[in-house]
Amino acid sequence: MLTDRLYPGSRAIAPVQAEDEYLHRGESEGPELSETSFFGFNIPEAAIDCEIYHWFHPNLRMMSGGLMIFRGKKAYAAQADYLDYRNFMPWPQGDIDDVTYPTGVRIRVLKPLARFEISFRSPDGDTAFDFVSTAIMPPAGRGDGHHFVQAMHCEGELVLNSKRHCIDGFTTRDRSYGLLRSEAPHDAPPLAWGAAVFDRDLAFHFVGADSEDLTAESIRWGYVWRDGRLWDIVRMRKNTERGGDGARPTGATIELEDGGGCRHLLTARALARLPMPFWPNMVTQLTLMEYRLPDGRTGHGDYQDVLFGHFLRTLTGPED
Repeated sequence: MLTDRLYPGSRAIAPVQAEDEYLHRGESEGPELSETSFFGFNIPEAAIDCEIYHWFHPNLRMMSGGLMIFRGKKAYAAQADYLDYRNFMPWPQGDIDDVTYPTGVRIRVLKPLARFEISFRSPDGDTAFDFVSTAIMPPAGRGDGHHFVQAMHCEGELVLNSKRHCIDGFTTRDRSYGLLRSEAPHDAPPLAWGAAVFDRDLAFHFVGADSEDLTAESIRWGYVWRDGRLWDIVRMRKNTERGGDGARPTGATIELEDGGGCRHLLTARALARLPMPFWPNMVTQLTLMEYRLPDGRTGHGDYQDVLFGHFLRTLTGPED
């Protein structure tokens, strides 16, 4: 079977259905029921990252989200080169296969799980983009059936503050549904959502905490896409390098072992970064990383480092 060839021997990765591209309904009761959609693109040579995130609250019939474009490293979210993220927006009319959000972002599904057209124009016309995002691999579903990620190739054009840039590179999309996602405080160490795409035949995704040893406990889930197959990640060792404030990621070293017995060593350095407080009880450091393999090949992708209050309170910084 095709799924046997794509997901060989994997328990942590599950196939995804085309209907998962659309809104899910009636999954669970309670105000914390969540669904998310994440797209984006990057232009590494200009140190530009663009993140397009929408967070749906089905039982509240409302949504949050928006657009973040940042160039280089920022100290505050409001320093983004273009930022329009809103906590309260109305529930979409119809479904999300062709939707224009109140921010002006339009996402159109050309082929479910495969191809998307995404566009935007700011009210003053100084910032705009129009690109097509095409999958380079099948979606990798998390084993619980509520989440998938997928490496993409993006091609189009960005105008940022009246300056034109070509979009032609790789990124990773993310989709979740049917989850109860609490905004309550969490007593947890920093957690990273990482993705690295090197070419159409090699891509990585990993979620987990730092660890001194190569262990199964440090990896929550992830995949390796290599040689036309999806492998789960069975062990990980990750070390996040941080700046003088002890919080902002400046680089990372990640060692992964996949379900096929291959080990992979990635070293990363930050090209662009934006701290984004999606929830008041945590701060996510959105970071565009350049990843390097021991053979010298380079790839790029997001490294979303999530910091919780307990960790942040342990940091010591300059006093006023």
